[in-house]
Amino acid sequence: MKKITLWVLTTAVVLLTACSSTAGTNNTPSDDVPAVSSSSTEATTEKEPETTPTQDCSVVSFKTGTWYGYRIYHFKSNTSGATLDFDLGIGVAFEYEQTGDGEYVFHMAAADDNTPASVVFSDDGTEAVITWDDGRVETLKYVSEEFLEPESDSEEAKYFTPGTWDGDCRYFFYAEIDGSHSGATCDFDLGIGVAFEYEQTGNGEYLFHMAAADENTPASIVFSDDGTEAVITWDDGRAETLKYVSEEFLEIEIPSTEAMG
Repeated sequence: MKKITLWVLTTAVVLLTACSSTAGTNNTPSDDVPAVSSSSTEATTEKEPETTPTQDCSVVSFKTGTWYGYRIYHFKSNTSGATLDFDLGIGVAFEYEQTGDGEYVFHMAAADDNTPASVVFSDDGTEAVITWDDGRVETLKYVSEEFLEPESDSEEAKYFTPGTWDGDCRYFFYAEIDGSHSGATCDFDLGIGVAFEYEQTGNGEYLFHMAAADENTPASIVFSDDGTEAVITWDDGRAETLKYVSEEFLEIEIPSTEAMG
């Protein structure tokens, strides 16, 4: 009887141990449980694509003061200035604005004058290379924060002595009136011609307005030392020598038809 009881107890202990072992095994994650995909994790933490911020063109203005190029430039503010001829000390006022990266528009002498130009500044901002719309390249250099005037020994303006001058035709140059210089031409054979005005635009450079104010004919003029002779080179390359004849306005005598017959 004791042997039977001992066998029952032993069997019960074995069964309890087996159940306990099975329960512990069920608490451990099974290989059948799906694992979290690494690609899914990466997808949830993927960064937004980086974008390069759009950069506006930098606004660059000429330093206030005097700049030297083919002529003197006085930049009086970030938007305005004036030019001065080295020889004559005359020029025009202007305004300007930046229209793009290195692109500018100058309003020379009038607000409705629009002259495009490309400008490249040096790193220190003391030099600027301007390419004008006609292809001309001009280098400007900053020389002073002061507004410098042309040298005092610059050449004075030269104009024709009033009176009669003879060249390929006869010219009548009138006396200056309120700063305006004018005259008229007269054909030697026909006795007719046109009125004109003219002004000096540079050292030996002039602009003639023949018959109309909006007609512009450039010319280079070299005067003799005594001012009684002038060689005009017109914009078409033609050279004409004018000689001073009289302070009077001499009329041209046209032969009559009868005399010619």
